[in-house]
Amino acid sequence: MASWLSEREQRLVAGAETASADTPIPTQIVSNGEYLPPPQSEIQKRVERRTMELADENGKRLGLDRRKFLRTSCGMAAAFLAMKQVYGVNVFQVEEAEASEPELMLARAQSLAGQFILDDQTHFVRDDFAHKELLGLGEFVRPGGCCPTRTSSRPAT
Repeated sequence: MASWLSEREQRLVAGAETASADTPIPTQIVSNGEYLPPPQSEIQKRVERRTMELADENGKRLGLDRRKFLRTSCGMAAAFLAMKQVYGVNVFQVEEAEASEPELMLARAQSLAGQFILDDQTHFVRDDFAHKELLGLGEFVRPGGCCPTRTSSRPAT
């Protein structure tokens, strides 16, 4: 895989699996080789610590070590709960009980099973990016094709 980072920058970058703690949700920005990410912020460190605290507390009650707990649906709920507690907003609709009650998490998962999920991502492109074969990918999207709501014949940007 090609990288836009220099050899020095590549040595500074660790993959998501090694860059931060083994949590269900990364607790710091990681790179896929397109840019050099910033170091983990203090608030991200607080989220990581709180996730680990919740994992230890709830995992012990369920008879699981931290690692096993974090691989469960309750572990995922604990990660969202940690963010909710640290950031102080209810962006993630999760309750404390979901991080400790597997039956509650199962019921919630079943209630959301038919939910539509759109997985989208963006990419950083420098001003001097010269790979026209990639920048022109939008030209392959045509009216009535994969994007039926698009009505213009102009290339997508």
